[in-house]
Amino acid sequence: MKKGVLRLKAAAGILCAAAALCGSGCGKAEGNSGGESVMGRYVEEAVSYDGEKDTFVSLIREEETMRLLDLYGSDVISRDDGVSFEDAAVTAAGGGGETGRILSLAGTAEGSRICMEYQGGAKTWRLVTADGRETELEGLGDQDYPSFYQGGGSFYMSKGFEIYRIDPESGETRFLTESTSYPLCLASDGEMLYVIHGEGVLLYDLQENQVATRQDEVLSSFFSGKQEEFLNGETSILLYPLGEDIYVLTHDGIFLHKLYGESMERIVDGGACAIGDIRRGFAGMAVTEGGKDGAGDGIFTVLYTDGMLMRYVKDYSLPAEPEISLRVYSLYEDGNIRQAVSAFRQKYPELYIRYEVGVDPDHGATKEDALRNLSTELAAGTGPDILVVDDIPFETYVEKGVLAELGFLREEMSEESYFANVTDGFATEQGLYVIPLTFAVPVLAGNAGTLAGAGELENLSQLADLLERESGGQAGTAGGQAESVIGFLSAEEALRLFAQSSMGAWRTQEGTLDREAVTEFLTQVKRIYDIQMKNLPEEIQNMSFSGTEWGSGENTLARRNGSYGLAEALDICIMRFGEQPFCAGFLSSATEDFPMTVGKLHYMDEEGEYVPLPGQCFGGCLPATLMAMNSGTKHGEESRLFLEYLFSAEFQGAVSLNGTPVNRSVYRQRQQNPGEGSTAPYATMGYALSDGSTIMHRVCWPSGADFARLDGLMESVTGVNYCDDRIYEAVMELGQAALTGEAGIEETMDGIEKELELYLAE
Repeated sequence: MKKGVLRLKAAAGILCAAAALCGSGCGKAEGNSGGESVMGRYVEEAVSYDGEKDTFVSLIREEETMRLLDLYGSDVISRDDGVSFEDAAVTAAGGGGETGRILSLAGTAEGSRICMEYQGGAKTWRLVTADGRETELEGLGDQDYPSFYQGGGSFYMSKGFEIYRIDPESGETRFLTESTSYPLCLASDGEMLYVIHGEGVLLYDLQENQVATRQDEVLSSFFSGKQEEFLNGETSILLYPLGEDIYVLTHDGIFLHKLYGESMERIVDGGACAIGDIRRGFAGMAVTEGGKDGAGDGIFTVLYTDGMLMRYVKDYSLPAEPEISLRVYSLYEDGNIRQAVSAFRQKYPELYIRYEVGVDPDHGATKEDALRNLSTELAAGTGPDILVVDDIPFETYVEKGVLAELGFLREEMSEESYFANVTDGFATEQGLYVIPLTFAVPVLAGNAGTLAGAGELENLSQLADLLERESGGQAGTAGGQAESVIGFLSAEEALRLFAQSSMGAWRTQEGTLDREAVTEFLTQVKRIYDIQMKNLPEEIQNMSFSGTEWGSGENTLARRNGSYGLAEALDICIMRFGEQPFCAGFLSSATEDFPMTVGKLHYMDEEGEYVPLPGQCFGGCLPATLMAMNSGTKHGEESRLFLEYLFSAEFQGAVSLNGTPVNRSVYRQRQQNPGEGSTAPYATMGYALSDGSTIMHRVCWPSGADFARLDGLMESVTGVNYCDDRIYEAVMELGQAALTGEAGIEETMDGIEKELELYLAE
């Protein structure tokens, strides 16, 4: 496989700001009272190549050599810090035979590699040295599947919780240590081995051959705070040690940490370049310290999982802080927006766009702090251009004239092309100031015959009656048999579940708490809570089960509603409650949500069906990624361009959005089987059950009847079900006492009103 010679090609206009997290002092020369701007920021440069599509799996740099490791042996190397590459002769590719049987490999800059492949129907691991000598690595087997890494001229292996060092010449394997929690990644500079595990980072001193007497608490804390990001994919975060300097790559950017230092300094901002694109993983990173012309700043070369190779070089002819063309803001991270900003940047590289997140747990920024700072900026006329207002009190902003009317955007959305009941869900007599990007629909799932025979199911009282009948009698009687009736395990889970179909009723038209509606909600949910909990084994009450996550990046639907919806509820049912008659949660057409959810439902019951979840806002959907525009923006043309692109089929059809897109054509496009013509299943589910056994289930692509049912559900949506965040959280927090009996419902309502009194008076 001939790749041709790689060459450097600057990606004009795509700039990556080197904005260190140093507060308001960034952008001014230290000690310069005249306010002269600091010069120098990182520029993103794409390395292109002639030839076929890459199959590079890793980027390695040792001494003066940088190597792109190819799965089939067509490596390329660079000796000028990644400016240019040339083909590298590999004596043994690691496959050495049948193309396609190699499953994974790790390699050194010199050309040695460890290959995992199929030989005679079984997995084998072998070392191939740079000069072609082969050694089979014995005793690895299929249990505790090993993972291999390289660094400092050696190979390292994690096998279960155990960590080993492998000689790159002889293949000799030496046990080093055992991690206290499961290892996720290893990295080494030859002097220290860094074991990134489930609770942080373990340092192993390779010179002393023992766990380092001093551990790095700051570095460990940084990784423990990124566990969700790491667990979503091992390609979402990398560590690169280089002497006392430790570089960490995440979608937030490139961070520098001095060994045993007190800070993590962000030196390349991921939000302003391809690093922040959550659709791309990281396959490798190389760091050249000293930088261009000995200026002292590093050069970073990043290999992405899609074969893209980028260099990040500091350009001192540019000011450290570029002129912003567009600022996009959300209170919490939103995966849909991450994808949108990245895609928009690629389409319009001449515009400098920045995505900002208000709440940063890593640096102590609370929700209250973020909202206060945002309000101050907006009042001063310096606020963001685009606002994502899922967690922001946007009604107040509308009243104060902060948000722009979006009629220009809605005019381009025909009812044939968009779900109008969703796009118009926040329309008022004054106009349309907020439009959701995606949505999901809360549903009740169960046996088709049972649901069909249940009669009208629109409110929570009717649902409670049904659950009482199906559970074997009234709550507290001796007739009930099923351990679980509808799946939740705690009062908080019950409140968050049924809020999905009710929370929009909790606020009056005047903006105050609707006490009567919330009282009715708590009364009926307590009935359901008592039915569910009466036969639930005490040892699993309030336990936490981990369901399957889906989507790209932070999922706003899951965060706001406390779970991943029906998909997660079915996971828990399969793992623990095989005879549970009902499940509930939200459902969307998202690529990773609907096919898997239908597969799980049919596994539980071939006649499994779902209907809209009864509640006080029956028929309403859960809107997500709520878009608004600052009426005082100084970049009106760019802001309108961004919103138009965001809602276009071009964007929504090219990414994996969290939720059902409001664009109908994209919704229909998602019904096309990506594996059309293949006999392979769409996916395979694997579960470890409570009795210690395991099950596997092949998930097929949904049938025409499945999609017809989904179509009916989406067309049944009557509007949006949304609640002011403060009211919602007050009901979720204080309402638990009413369900458990620790407080009466009227007493609980008094507490909720007192909690909200100051807020609602503002």
